[in-house]
Amino acid sequence: NTQFTVGYLGAYGPDKGVKYLLQAGGALTLEGAELWLAGAGSENLEKLVRQYVPAGKVRLLGWVEDPYEFYQHLTVYVQPSVCEGFGIEVAEAMACGRPVICSTGAGAADLVIPQREKATFLLPTVPGLTVQPANAISLAAALRLMYAHYQDLPSMGQAARDVARQLTWPEIEDRYEAIFHNRLHI
Repeated sequence: NTQFTVGYLGAYGPDKGVKYLLQAGGALTLEGAELWLAGAGSENLEKLVRQYVPAGKVRLLGWVEDPYEFYQHLTVYVQPSVCEGFGIEVAEAMACGRPVICSTGAGAADLVIPQREKATFLLPTVPGLTVQPANAISLAAALRLMYAHYQDLPSMGQAARDVARQLTWPEIEDRYEAIFHNRLHI
């Protein structure tokens, strides 16, 4: 029995896409699969959760004091955003060595090699998968793919950690400066 813990940490507004993560919850019928929802407000989602996710497959954790500890319990981190800026949680999960599934509606999707959900042979070398925003079918397919390739997840986690190690302030500053100069044609 493989433990496959999928997690989300953050806010619960319509832009966050948690609805689509819950709709993809049918993928959590897989043996050993469980969804952990953390962040202020998650404890109030029970009614919505019951509509989509099988009983006993979700933990509603509410506010977590230590995000690092939360990430340590996960197999995969999911950022299902419809449309939002960067979102630090993806980088945090990657820094903890967790592979990610990130919607292209999140700015942090730039950290993940795009459109890899169908490229199974590349899984051990990428930090995660990207999926279409507001698309529960795409998200469920990515969850199932990661579950089916459980043995590749440690390698993906290492690739995620390697990407996160590059996110130093000097590196970010250089990237912003390059974008700025490029846009101004300097």
